Amino acid sequence: MDASLNDVMQTNMGAYVALGFSDDQRMGDDTVIECVYNGKEEVRPFVSYNDGLHNAQLHAVYQLCVIF
Repeated sequence: MDASLNDVMQTNMGAYVALGFSDDQRMGDDTVIECVYNGKEEVRPFVSYNDGLHNAQLHAVYQLCVIF
């Protein structure tokens, strides 16, 4: 699979763009890849998980998988 996400916002506030992988139409039990802009010229990638109500960044997975 090859995916491309583009953010067209021009802001000095924090923002993000995310791509979720799911085997159903719901938000629960899903892996998410996200890029977070902190409003100060820094964008950081994260891996996170949706449990159906909340999104939680998986910092241990990020440290193992994300290289930049």
